[in-house]
Amino acid sequence: MSHFIHLYAKHGTTRRRRNEGIDESELKTCSESNREMATEFPLAGSFTTYSARFVDEAFGFAIGWNYAFNDAISTAGDLTAAQVIVEYWTDHLTWLPSLFFLFFLLAINMIHVKAYGEVSFC
Repeated sequence: MSHFIHLYAKHGTTRRRRNEGIDESELKTCSESNREMATEFPLAGSFTTYSARFVDEAFGFAIGWNYAFNDAISTAGDLTAAQVIVEYWTDHLTWLPSLFFLFFLLAINMIHVKAYGEVSFC
């Protein structure tokens, strides 16, 4: 067991940096590809519109629903994390901050897109 700890202590940070570099290069490649498509073909819509145009309409539809499900699941995860953090300090009404946070997220998503952009930069 100590041999594995020694290997991690010796190579752990190097491998982590290499993996972070790979992740950053993948993210940069995707971002640049999206930018180039948006410059060459300015369409009304999001990245799902490009998926539907360049791959298949069914693929664009599936990407859109996957994105919506991902958003719903991560919102639920954020609400759960907020409740766990509040439980650290008190045992009374731990659901109330989660409810407030949920209404805050819903209110932000219902306002005009310009105001949403301003709130997201805060």
